[in-house]
Amino acid sequence: DEMSEEWALIALSLLRYTDDTRLCGVYNSKAIAEVLSQMSRVHTVEFRFPSLRYPHGIPWQVLKRILALPSLQELSVDMHRFAPMLSDTEQELTLDFPINLTSFSHTISDYHRRPVVFPTERQALELVIKSSSSSLRRLTMAMELAPLDLLHNGADWSNLRELHLRGQY
Repeated sequence: DEMSEEWALIALSLLRYTDDTRLCGVYNSKAIAEVLSQMSRVHTVEFRFPSLRYPHGIPWQVLKRILALPSLQELSVDMHRFAPMLSDTEQELTLDFPINLTSFSHTISDYHRRPVVFPTERQALELVIKSSSSSLRRLTMAMELAPLDLLHNGADWSNLRELHLRGQY
């Protein structure tokens, strides 16, 4: 519709580090890998930029590098899309290592505008949640993106103490 086209033109005019509005080009997986390799004791990573007008997408390669930290216990992602698409160098979403998160939070503060669900984003969320379900104690999700079928069956929630579902719908 006309409003979507207008938003797309505005978003494209604001791009500086990427050529796609769904992925933030500032997050460089090689640079993040180098920095994280020197932070072997990090147990909490948070992405939160409340002043952004539109959510940025974090590439799957960046998220994988963070999730691979052996000491990582808490991951919080707000006002960012969670791997909304694969980059040109990625073929599929995979995790070939265990995840032992005790807390995972993914919220998007602007869902009152218009919820958009990307298939790759939902797959990435399902993969992370299912891989860490037995160790999670706290799970916070945007209702519009929460894989409710996964919450219902196929996962071990023996350690879950808090479940927060947030959203407009």
